[in-house]
Amino acid sequence: MSRSGLAPPELDGFRYVDRIGGGGFADVYRYDQTLPERQVAVKVLHRGIGGPAVDSFRSEANLMAKLSNHPSIVTIYQAGVSADHRPFLVMEMCSSAHLGSRIAKRLVTAMGAAGAVRQQPPSHGSVERRLFAGRDAIRHARRP
Repeated sequence: MSRSGLAPPELDGFRYVDRIGGGGFADVYRYDQTLPERQVAVKVLHRGIGGPAVDSFRSEANLMAKLSNHPSIVTIYQAGVSADHRPFLVMEMCSSAHLGSRIAKRLVTAMGAAGAVRQQPPSHGSVERRLFAGRDAIRHARRP
């Protein structure tokens, strides 16, 4: 169950696994995609959120798709609207731990995370810098 109190949506070609996290406007879930077989992250807007938030969500999907060849931006595989009318994004699954937990466990230093944020492209509208920073810091932490 999500923070919004709604069950994750049923999506054709995907099987729900678990909830990864969420915020004020959306929840992120882990799904298994059936073809091709892989785990994906699915960001789903909360029900009842409309107007500017939906426009912003669409802009985020389009911008992330255009910038997906950048090493610090997750790849968007698909976007759409679920049967219960909630917009969603299907993205590559970055399986490493959340940046905050990696810092807490000293897997990446706070200074390393701050450096990753400084290296990010300038803010483009609604794209969440946490996606950029988290993925980049994790990739830097994996390098020797």
